[in-house]
Amino acid sequence: MNKISIIIPVGNDSRICQCLQSIEQQLSIDGLEVILINNNCDQRVKKIIDQYVDRIPLVSIDSSSDNIGLLRNLAIKNASSDIFYFVDSDCILRKDAISNAIMSGMMNDVTRGYIEFQGTSRIAQLDALLRQQRYASDLYFAYCPNLVVRRNVFENIGLFNENFKYGSDGEFAKRLRERGINCSYNAEMSIIHRSPELNSEIIKRWVQYGEGRRRRFKYSTLPEKIKGLFTPILFDLSEGVGYNVVVGLCLASRWYGWIKSSLIENDR
Repeated sequence: MNKISIIIPVGNDSRICQCLQSIEQQLSIDGLEVILINNNCDQRVKKIIDQYVDRIPLVSIDSSSDNIGLLRNLAIKNASSDIFYFVDSDCILRKDAISNAIMSGMMNDVTRGYIEFQGTSRIAQLDALLRQQRYASDLYFAYCPNLVVRRNVFENIGLFNENFKYGSDGEFAKRLRERGINCSYNAEMSIIHRSPELNSEIIKRWVQYGEGRRRRFKYSTLPEKIKGLFTPILFDLSEGVGYNVVVGLCLASRWYGWIKSSLIENDR
């Protein structure tokens, strides 16, 4: 049995090349498998993946679904280890991230690592700053990516909720807390997470985040729902005009996703 299964959902994202390259640089570790769940990848991305078939212990599974929770569950069911390390195709694993993930998986049921968000364009940089604030607001909330989970946890509380097209990791993290399962934190398990290059992709992700967040807070009290609409991203006049414009766009996109998800569900 392998020591750890690195699980990566892949869409049409050429940045998977840098992700796999960062894994290849840590291949001195024994008992490693990398499971790619390919969501309608185009030929450009498939060619990138093919370049690594003989270079890393790679398992590639095709799926027509764009439901991230479903894709992660598919990988879990096909994994040969009892420790799962969830990363995304736009992530770069820093040196010793995998060895720290294995150590964390051996010691704890659930462990979250440090994420450094980066962006190239101005709006991507501000998006990265907002995401950094969001993730730093609660280091022990089990968001993906850069999350290690033992198999017994999924056997205990179930897999990712496939009713959540977006935000299934947030629902999973909430379920962990409700069941009293603690999430540990390992700053040495470190990755770089890059914001999308296109502004339209950034806004699209904010909308998806709003959809997932509404589902997570669906059965919450009114004060909890209001908190879910706003936090942890808030306006800050000391950060300047550009920052607050992006905050406004982010919140508006999230609210749009929240309302859109509510209307679609009510139409059913």
